[in-house]
Amino acid sequence: MPAPEGHDGLQLLRSPSGNVYAVTRRLALAPQKHDGRSLVITEALPESVVANAVDTARRDTLLAMCVGGLLVAALAWIHQRQRNRLHERIRQMNASLESQVRQGTQEVRRYAALQRAILNDASYAIVATDQTGLVTLFNPAAETLLAERADEVVGRRRLTDWLDASELERRSLQRAEDSHLPPKEAFETLVSRTRDGQASQQEWTLTASDGRRIPVSIAMTALRGDDGELQGFLAMAADISAQQQYQRELMSARDQLATAADVAELGIWIWQLADNALEWNARMFDIYQLPEALGKEGLNYRHWRDRVHPDDADEVERLLNDAVAGRGVYAPTFRIVLPDGRIRHIQAAALVEFDDDNRPYRVTGINRDITIQHDIETALRESKENAEAASRAKANFLSNMSHEIRTPMNAVLGLAYLLEKHGLPAEALDLVHKIRVAGRSLQAIINDILDFSKIEAGNLEIEQASFRLADVLDNLSTIMSASVGNRDIELIIAPPPQDIDYLRGDALRLEQVLINLTSNAIKFTEHGHVKVSIQPLEASPSQVRLRFAVEDTGIGIPKPKQRELFRPFTQADASTTRRFGGTGLGLAISQRLVALMGGEIGLYSEPGQGSAFWFTLRFPREQGIRLSSPEMADLNVLIADDNPIARETLGVTASELGWKVRSVESGRLAVEKVMAMLDGDQAVDVVVLDWKMPDMDGLAAAQAIRQACRGKRMPIILMATAYSREVLQAEPAAELVTEVLNKPVTPSGLYNAVARALRPQTAPPPQIQHGNRLQGLRLLVVDDSDINREVAQRIFEDEGASVALANDGKEALDWLGLHGGEVDIVLMDVQMPVMDGYEATRAIRATPALAHLPVVALTAGAFLAQQDAAREAGMSDYIAKPFDVEIAIGQLRRLAGRQSAAPAGSGPIQAAAPADLPGLAISRGLQIWRDPEVYRQYLRKFARDYGDCASTMRLAGKVVAQALAHKLRGAAGNLALDEVSSRAADVESRLQAGNDAGPALDALRIALARALDSISRYAPVSAAGGAEDAPPMDAGQLGALLHQAVRAFNQDDPAAVEPVLAQLDALLSAAQMAPLRDAVESFDFRGGEAAAQALAETLGVSEER
Repeated sequence: MPAPEGHDGLQLLRSPSGNVYAVTRRLALAPQKHDGRSLVITEALPESVVANAVDTARRDTLLAMCVGGLLVAALAWIHQRQRNRLHERIRQMNASLESQVRQGTQEVRRYAALQRAILNDASYAIVATDQTGLVTLFNPAAETLLAERADEVVGRRRLTDWLDASELERRSLQRAEDSHLPPKEAFETLVSRTRDGQASQQEWTLTASDGRRIPVSIAMTALRGDDGELQGFLAMAADISAQQQYQRELMSARDQLATAADVAELGIWIWQLADNALEWNARMFDIYQLPEALGKEGLNYRHWRDRVHPDDADEVERLLNDAVAGRGVYAPTFRIVLPDGRIRHIQAAALVEFDDDNRPYRVTGINRDITIQHDIETALRESKENAEAASRAKANFLSNMSHEIRTPMNAVLGLAYLLEKHGLPAEALDLVHKIRVAGRSLQAIINDILDFSKIEAGNLEIEQASFRLADVLDNLSTIMSASVGNRDIELIIAPPPQDIDYLRGDALRLEQVLINLTSNAIKFTEHGHVKVSIQPLEASPSQVRLRFAVEDTGIGIPKPKQRELFRPFTQADASTTRRFGGTGLGLAISQRLVALMGGEIGLYSEPGQGSAFWFTLRFPREQGIRLSSPEMADLNVLIADDNPIARETLGVTASELGWKVRSVESGRLAVEKVMAMLDGDQAVDVVVLDWKMPDMDGLAAAQAIRQACRGKRMPIILMATAYSREVLQAEPAAELVTEVLNKPVTPSGLYNAVARALRPQTAPPPQIQHGNRLQGLRLLVVDDSDINREVAQRIFEDEGASVALANDGKEALDWLGLHGGEVDIVLMDVQMPVMDGYEATRAIRATPALAHLPVVALTAGAFLAQQDAAREAGMSDYIAKPFDVEIAIGQLRRLAGRQSAAPAGSGPIQAAAPADLPGLAISRGLQIWRDPEVYRQYLRKFARDYGDCASTMRLAGKVVAQALAHKLRGAAGNLALDEVSSRAADVESRLQAGNDAGPALDALRIALARALDSISRYAPVSAAGGAEDAPPMDAGQLGALLHQAVRAFNQDDPAAVEPVLAQLDALLSAAQMAPLRDAVESFDFRGGEAAAQALAETLGVSEER
């Protein structure tokens, strides 16, 4: 058996037992040339060689055994180490694998949860099927959409079961036609595109189990395995009912817009900003007279720009660029020029569209040809301007006609005045009275018309003066209470808002509006009430905005008629005029007056339920003085009235005076309340009773209260009545009433009534003795009317004046050239032929000898502008026509009192008058006052009222000081305190001009001191006897009442005047009241106004509150 090869190519030969029995050497020969095989020859060697070889083999074997052992050990160690490493690696791999399995499981769960959420919460239906269309998944949205339950559908229904059969068939045929293949079965029609790997989204109609047909959009997706094999389909269906409805509406709107654009002949354009390209509809081409073919050839911005009128192009382009830049709105009106030279007027509008980066990219707009409309508007505007010019001319004509109207009226009323003084028989006197009443009524109508014409002509001026809101309401109460008369109406005037009293504005016009609205309400109300209220809408320390309302329970106004009410010469219908009378101008005048004062007016009305007229005005606030009396603080007042509105209003009125108020609804309850409160600290101080109450009227309640309080604290009992004071005072029990309150009761009326009841009775002031009031005065009357000249001559001569006459201005100048020194005052008509009054007066002023001769304008002009013209011509004063005797006499007396000396031979005062004293012209004062005792009385009153006036003015603000200086100047002038009057006028003029009034006030203080010293010498307090110990007259109250008297006389109604005169009776003497009473009895209301104004000036009180 061969043995392994040894060294040097030796080979040991061994026996089967392993013993070496020979050693051989192997010799190799070169391989044969062709087959590559080699030839080996074995050579037997000698024994020695064999022995050496054996030893060597033994050594090699031993060495091999050692080396093998070492190798085995090393291999075992290496194997163990590798095994340990393998185990650690396996452990690490297992741990990593487990972590990856856990993460994979969580990811699978998350994706599964997400999938469930998507399926469950999806708003669209999700349906999965196998390859045949059998449903394998049906989410909640699909259940809702198709009204099916998933457990009844999955594995049982096919997706095509809900598709519309006819729709399926139609689409199958259409697909077959398009692909030139035979039609496929239903499901394949649905999924064929998806099966082919194409995206598929189609609109279908599904039929739900409840029969609803639902338009849906279905997106189909193929479901494939990892090997790409098709496993089924996924359908997602969204209900597009709302979208289709929106599309239908959008299409309808588009169609309507297109139709509207056609009907309205609107040109529609789109401007692409990127390339200036334009898109126009057919109407645009028609408007601009461009061929429609241009739209296909490349219509652009320049085509439009070239058509715009050169005068308008820059401005229109600027507006368009501003709109594109986001700086404004594009809505111009411009002109375009057509190829034939015609001009069209275009009204345009556009909307700029912006992209996501807020950059403009497109402008869409419209053009409308308004040429015809423009021409019509131009014609209408010209017609309107012509109509307004005609209206102004008409209004100017009406206002200027006041002269022509008032001139004959002056004659009629003046002659009637003269006739009444001639001792006519009773029947004739009655006829004359009726003539005067009818004349005054005619004058009221004319005044309405002239007021309206002045407003229309823009000649009515709104004054800005300080006034008390409470005084306006007092005047309204006085005037309107007479209008109510004995009708079954409760007139209620709520008190003004608390802390809102002194304001600045036109009190006369405010009062006029309130009178118009209130008189209308009374006129159209037969039963129920009329209520006037004021509500503050805005209030700040500097101004206030008020809402005035007049509510009634009258006949109401139908809605169709309401919008016509504020039109002039219009009433609700013709029957209204026949039934209630009136010119229909009151509301029109009120609306325009409110507008001129910066407010607005409106109404609410229901036929048969009444009306509420309201207006709002804003007024600056003024600082005023709130008068209070300690003895009138914290009074306990009990009010009894069966009308809840009147009771509540009167309660609020008393509460705002600071009094504690309790109210009951009947006379019997009033008696019980007074008796219950007799013995406590809460005893009633004042009881206000309504006269006409059911169960127990006011007089019966007053009698019961008097009896119950006999021997105890007796309250003041005031009787409130809408009936006349005379009717009440004729009742047997009238003496049980302390004071009578005329309804509606105002705060000042209530306050004054309580004050009079608390004030002890004083002796009446001395009577004023009258003589011929113009005795010795020389007058020149210049008028082109024979009747007017005769009327003036007879009236003034009856008052003691001597009167010369002239027919026109030139004749007057000729007469004055001969007799200039024989006249004291000239009365000059302003509108006369030959030479008018203005020119004649300027000529008089230009004559040095006549420069200071008083010239009084006789004018029927109703405008301040005409009065200003008279003053500019140099006239000293003016007397308004129709001729008001008392006003004229008062003005002439004042002018005569300013003369340096009485006319020669007039002798109004005999020589027995005492000598003048420093600052006190006694002789001239007696010329004015005639009665020395009366003159002394008012000198003492002046000393009391104005003694500290200079110091007060120094401490007061400019407005108050200026008003006080004006008042002082007038009072001092009327009392012949010439130096004080002059110094006061200097202070007033300096304050008015904004100059320093300090030196003038110092001079006034010295003049006052000198005058007071002279007064103390001529009219010492001891000379007045006990009268000086009586409380001084309440100047504020007297001024307010005289102001009410002027307004009441202005109503030309004795019933409006009587309540005011009844209150004045308590403050004035019979002689002082005589002119007022005479005016009422003779229906001389203008004379009454003049007498009230003159009396206020004479007594040194202001009737302009």
